[in-house]
Amino acid sequence: MKTEILLDHEPIADGGWLLRALLKIEGTPRTAEGRVPLNLSIVLDRSGSMMGEKLEAAKEAARSLVQRLWPEDVVSVVTYDNEVQVVAQPETGEHQADLPNRISGIRAGGATNLSGGWLKGREFVAAGQRAGEVNRVLLLTDGLANVGITEPETLTGLCQSAAEVGITTTTIGFGDGYDEVLLTAMSRAGGGNDYYIEHADQAPGVFEEELEGLLSISAQNLSVRIEPTAGNECVQVWHEYPCQSEEDALVLTVGDLYAREPRHVLAEFLLKPAEDGEEEAEIDVATFTVTAD
Repeated sequence: MKTEILLDHEPIADGGWLLRALLKIEGTPRTAEGRVPLNLSIVLDRSGSMMGEKLEAAKEAARSLVQRLWPEDVVSVVTYDNEVQVVAQPETGEHQADLPNRISGIRAGGATNLSGGWLKGREFVAAGQRAGEVNRVLLLTDGLANVGITEPETLTGLCQSAAEVGITTTTIGFGDGYDEVLLTAMSRAGGGNDYYIEHADQAPGVFEEELEGLLSISAQNLSVRIEPTAGNECVQVWHEYPCQSEEDALVLTVGDLYAREPRHVLAEFLLKPAEDGEEEAEIDVATFTVTAD
């Protein structure tokens, strides 16, 4: 993992300065021998609103994924309409030779119990969770929740709570009417990625991107702590990572770091004006502390 800080500054009316600090965090790719094992759950929306092309695209995406996993990877498949169904318990490849066919047999149903499907996927991932693995729920849906937990803030909070214990969430939206706001919020809070699929033939490309990211993961549970020195103030952080205050510091939960996807944090600080007669000098403005597994 490599870090770098780029700076610029400009004067402000009271004689002080506005300082911008861009923190760049880059991962390094692993070799095949150091490949990270995957522990995944595919949660697929089969509700009535997914009927037709959306459901076919979702099934194609799921088939594309399981066909690209390594034999030692663990995957489960959950579907939901108003009820939650288990298509495949968590297993490695030797026990799932027929899984693409089982996914092909999924049919559209009724209402949309999105929370129930996601919770079952999280349960399966948590049961097999091990340190050093990628533990992730992959939610394939149009996001139109109408059964179970439907409040966006609560659904987003569930994803954030899971991310705090190492289980991340990626969302894949389908169809023109998908709930982009909800699915983007869930993926950001869950430390994963978000995608949109309009047509079934886009599915393989989307999962090629997601799998390549998963396979090139460099660090998990990445966080950035920003602590200004006395007399200076952090006035803005220009990224929407979940954050919390700890005394005089701000702690950002950034999620996973991939070799091909650097993370950036841009922070702005207000620096107090120099006292009369005080000479220019170098000063400590803030400390950035980056931690990860």
